[in-house]
Amino acid sequence: MEAAIDELPSPTDEMREGIIIPEIGADVYQEDPAINRLEELAAKKVGKEDAIFLSSGTMGNLIAVLTHCNRGDEVILEAGAHMLYYEVGGMSAIGGVMPRTIVGNKGVITPKQIEEALLGENVFFRKTKLICLENPHNRAGGLVIPLKIMENIYQIAHQHNIFIHLDGARIFNAAVALDVDASAVAKNNVLSF
Repeated sequence: MEAAIDELPSPTDEMREGIIIPEIGADVYQEDPAINRLEELAAKKVGKEDAIFLSSGTMGNLIAVLTHCNRGDEVILEAGAHMLYYEVGGMSAIGGVMPRTIVGNKGVITPKQIEEALLGENVFFRKTKLICLENPHNRAGGLVIPLKIMENIYQIAHQHNIFIHLDGARIFNAAVALDVDASAVAKNNVLSF
């Protein structure tokens, strides 16, 4: 359901001033001071070495899939994942990557479910190259995945040489709910938010 226009937040006077009189530079040469500060702040907040500003979370998620997978590879995600429902099938349409869904408990997939879903080594099987998590899970009412489950999933992924990507659009909500820094939620993951 779409929000009514009067329900959307309005920019503050400070935001408007920033729009009218922006500091600008060529971002491609890392000369845009506002983008540089934003990327530095984002990396610091989630405990990463670096960050890159993109136009949308959808773009970030797709770049993660394209970075870690080749055409014909497989991505494991929870059956109600935002990346599956709301990103116009980009991983398949653009990347040629096959989603493999697991029905979780209120959006949370378990390490055991992932182990059981892995196809193994066979010339006829697609390769599982990426596990995508979402914390908190949008379609599960914002349910937060406990850090212990995320750590156990990471261990399985590491054992099988599979990458982990976290759709972190709401990572700061997860951090508040778990009473930890966002860097604890982002640990062991490539992240987009």
